[in-house]
Amino acid sequence: MNEVRFLPSPFHWLTLHLMTNKKDIRWLQIFSNYEKAFKKLNEYLGYENPNELERQGIIQSFEYTFELSWKVLQDLLKDKGLQNSVGPKAVFQQSSRNGYLKNGELWMAMLESRNLSAHTYDEQTANKIVAQVRIDFRAAFQNLQENLIKEKEENYSE
Repeated sequence: MNEVRFLPSPFHWLTLHLMTNKKDIRWLQIFSNYEKAFKKLNEYLGYENPNELERQGIIQSFEYTFELSWKVLQDLLKDKGLQNSVGPKAVFQQSSRNGYLKNGELWMAMLESRNLSAHTYDEQTANKIVAQVRIDFRAAFQNLQENLIKEKEENYSE
């Protein structure tokens, strides 16, 4: 009796390779976007006396950088097997315990400022947020970037 054989697809080897040899590197892709957003934020913070449009640029860049910060951390934690950290508060708490964030309370203040900037606008609030970004938040973003670069170099280099 003739035996019917199924030949594997030409991409079978690639599928097996990707399934067995590749770590999920989604956090690295988000980190790349984080670095770009943080660079843009630093450019806007270069304006000494920003006008209203420049303040809006600072605030919007802060919002982008903030959103990418907790999302990159969430995906990094998932890659580390910590699936329960969902949403910014839980991610910041777990990331503080894991040493990725220096000051968890500051990150909660950043969340509050981000929520304020997204849902209200008046000049006084805008000025307050810009001052916070300059004084405290930029340093926190910088520290996170340094910690993630270290993580990448130590555990994800080829």
